[in-house]
Amino acid sequence: MYIMLYGKNPILESLKAGKRKLYRIFIYEGIKKDSKLKEILYLAKEKDVKVKYVSRKQLSQLSESKNHQGIIAKAGGRSQIGLRRILKLKNPLVLILEGIKDPRNYGSIIRTAETAGVNALVVPEKDFAPLNTDAIKASTGATEYINIIKSSNTTKTAEYLKERGFMVIGADMDGEVPYTDIKYKGPVAVVLGGEDTGLKRITKQRCDFIVRIPVQGKVTSLNVSVSAGIILYEIVRQRNS
Repeated sequence: MYIMLYGKNPILESLKAGKRKLYRIFIYEGIKKDSKLKEILYLAKEKDVKVKYVSRKQLSQLSESKNHQGIIAKAGGRSQIGLRRILKLKNPLVLILEGIKDPRNYGSIIRTAETAGVNALVVPEKDFAPLNTDAIKASTGATEYINIIKSSNTTKTAEYLKERGFMVIGADMDGEVPYTDIKYKGPVAVVLGGEDTGLKRITKQRCDFIVRIPVQGKVTSLNVSVSAGIILYEIVRQRNS
């Protein structure tokens, strides 16, 4: 089983992270050799990854996406660690997602979660956005670093974490308290729902708090990836203050 990585950032970060095997990198023969491409070529040589220069037509035949920046890599799966390993960390931060359908939203959330220091991202096994080329590209390489754990039941995962000392925070436009009123101390799990559906009722019942992000304009809701960034970086701010 293999996947295709598209674009300079995802391929460069995959080479740096070293968590998945890259079988071959295909590069458009007329590509401009900028600093990122030079670093990719250097790391590929260092890690003994084969590089093949191809025509634009050949690259298009290999690609599912037009937005490949002239470079594609054939790659294997990457290693992940389980939730039990996360529990051993000091003050771990876990993000649980439900009902996300748009792969680009999923990728944007992955990017934000990785930069905010999230230790694990828990997603449903079924009825969820795929981790496809659009998601990977939107993450700009963050998929190579963050631990993504699939769950058969995200509600039960939230309950499992709560039983083990996590404060479980759900986010919803009808939340009880502003997100800034919570003191995010110790192990924390943040739960976000889908773009249109929000959190499941049963999941809300497992949360210690349901928080809201106050909005000032005519539009009453935020994109889920934006909501993730706002809440996660409030946790970062509090923990770094």
